[in-house]
Parts: sequence; C-alpha cells; structure tokens
Amino acid sequence: MRRSLQHCTTLGLLLFSFIFPLLLPTIWTIRAQTPTEQPASEEVTIPGVVEKMINKQKTTDIQGTFFPAMPKSTEKRPTVLMFPQISDGDREGLVLADRMMLDPLAKALQSRGFNVLTMDISGYYWDGAKQPPLAESLKDASAAYTWLTEHPAVDPKKIGVLGSSIGANLALLMIEQYADIVAAVVLSPAPDYGGLKPNPEGVVSRPVRLYAAKSEADNPTLGTWYKQFPEVITPAEKGHGISLLTDSQTMAGDIGDWFTAKMPSETANPVVPIYDPYTFYCCAGWRSLFTFGLAGFVIILRAPKRYRM
Repeated sequence: MRRSLQHCTTLGLLLFSFIFPLLLPTIWTIRAQTPTEQPASEEVTIPGVVEKMINKQKTTDIQGTFFPAMPKSTEKRPTVLMFPQISDGDREGLVLADRMMLDPLAKALQSRGFNVLTMDISGYYWDGAKQPPLAESLKDASAAYTWLTEHPAVDPKKIGVLGSSIGANLALLMIEQYADIVAAVVLSPAPDYGGLKPNPEGVVSRPVRLYAAKSEADNPTLGTWYKQFPEVITPAEKGHGISLLTDSQTMAGDIGDWFTAKMPSETANPVVPIYDPYTFYCCAGWRSLFTFGLAGFVIILRAPKRYRM
C-alpha cells in the first residue's frame, strides 16, 4: 500500500513538471505600469446641432462620457471617438442609441493609454409617428469631434473613430470628411443606414479596419460592398456590431493593438510578458532540466537514509 502511494506521488510530480510550464503564461504575465487607480469617467454635455429629447426636454446638447487615459499624464493623449448602435431597448422611451453599450470597450482602450469619448447618437426621439432623419446625427458627430480637438487632454492630431452598426456608418463618414482623423474601426457597417451612406472609394486609402460576422460577409449584398474596403476581419460566425466582441476573445485586444500602431503614445500601457513561456516549455534543454531536476529530487527523497549525503 505504501509503495503504491509512493509510485502515485512520483507519477503525479512528474506529470506536474510537464504541466506547470503551460500555466506560466497566466501566472507570469504582468502589466508594465506603475500601479494606479483607473481615472473615473466623466459625464459631459457637448454643444450640438440636432434637436433631441433629454429628460423630456427638447435640446441640442449632446450627452457623452469621457474616459481619461491611464496612467495619468500631463501630455496630450491619443483619443478615440465612439458611436453606438441602435439598441433593442431604450432609456426612458427616448434614446434608442445608447453610448453605455460601449463602456467595456471604452475602458479597455482607456487602460491602453487612450482618452475615449462615447456619445449618444443624436436625432433619436419620437414625436408621435414622426422621427427626425437619421442622417442628422452626422452633424452632432462633427460637433463632438470639434469639441475633442479643443480638449486640453487630447492630441488633436491623434484622434480615431470607432462605430458599431449605424455608428460604424458615422465613423466611416467622419474619416472620409476629416483628413486629420487618423484611423477608423467599424463594426458591421452597411451601405445605407437611414440615409447615412458611406462611400468605400472615399476611404480606400485611409486606415480603416472593418469587423463583421462571417454570416454578414457571406451575404451577397454586404459581401460585395465589404470587398471595397482595405481590410475586413471576420472574428465570429454570427453576430452584429458590438455583439461581435462577446463572441471573440481576442477582438478587443486586436482593436487596441491596431489603434496603438496608428496613434502611438510615449505613455502607452501595453501588456508585457516577462518571458516567452511557450518557447521555454518547447525548448528541449530547459524542459529536460526542469523535468529531470524534479525527478532527481523525488528520487533523493525516496532513497534509503544510508545513501543520502
């Protein structure tokens, strides 16, 4: 019984010596930054153009959330302006394209050293059976961009845009309209959302990355339209817009990497591994040293006392 227990212990330790290196990527990955609290987001009101309903009052103001970049710095930082898609639900029966759906992605980019401004898409209120033209939202998108260029924490030469669904159309129209917008990431755009009609030829030479579900790219109409863009990625079989992020474990990181490459910052906050654990494990020399070292330790422990030093 005792011998069987010893054999099982030895076998278990030897298996552990092979499995442990596989756990190192999770255990030994650190973030290269000075520990600091994530700056709180700030609700902002931006002078806009389009009349809308907020708190049951008609106004032209734009409601947004500003996420200041981390770690904190006195320098002007790269910034991403983000436009949401139409949600299934609404807020107080009035807002149908709510910026809060973008909060997780905004915080991910914030942790990478970007300022982020999310905004409710304007022009969404119902007056009986009448709805303002959706194309009017482009006017407020332009107003939000102008507000960003004047913000003291924003580098006006390093502003990118990101949008989902109808917000993707806004992002495409913005980078087509403004030469100073550095890059655009668009999730599931379409040839026409309520009169917002991006022209692929207008952005063919601009840094634009398009994400869509494979089912969308396989659609005859959408697929033909998507092929006119410089870069198309299909991270999931199904989904639309912001839901693609829940179906892909790497998409948020890819978006952060892409914006970082297009809008680098000296105070960017990348994730840096201490070493390459896969190479460590696959290298025969290190693996043998680790395995046989542990095996030798087990043998010494089991050896009769008279043979020990």
